[in-house]
Parts: sequence; structure tokens; C-alpha cells
Amino acid sequence: MSPAIAQRADEAGDIWEALFPTIMMGDDRAITATFVAGRQALPQGQVR
Repeated sequence: MSPAIAQRADEAGDIWEALFPTIMMGDDRAITATFVAGRQALPQGQVR
């Protein structure tokens, strides 16, 4: 999570206010891992 996303999430009043900055400002640098059906599919930095 980037510092800007974290700041907005910390000030959120509900789940939608916390999720919105991640959707709007998130990019590949904000992804730490990829999970499919509860299992880690790709670690950070790995691309298929």
C-alpha cells in the first residue's frame, strides 16, 4: 500500500471510503501477492 492510499484509508469512515482510494490510486506497486481461492498464486514481483 502506498503512503497516499494508507493515509486515505486511515481517515475512512466506512469500508467504501477505505476501498475507494485503493481502487482509484492502486497500481502494480500496491500489490504484494496474488491469491486465488485462498491460496497464494504469485508472490510480489512475479509476472506470468
